[in-house]
Amino acid sequence: MKDIINISTDDNCSFEIVNIEETRLEDEYNGYKVMLKVKMDKIWDYITIDVTTGDSITYKEIDFVYTTIL
Repeated sequence: MKDIINISTDDNCSFEIVNIEETRLEDEYNGYKVMLKVKMDKIWDYITIDVTTGDSITYKEIDFVYTTIL
């Protein structure tokens, strides 16, 4: 994560790792929730990113058909 947030860009944004906690402890493949502080000039906010492994990746949209009850 440190390598990713330290990639140089020209957008004047910076990231700081605030917290990392393990998630999905009961699953075969666990993951992490990473909280980042995002700064751009004098503006800042927090975002979270969920990082997991082992799950299938859906490479395109899935169409669902729902029927109404009424």
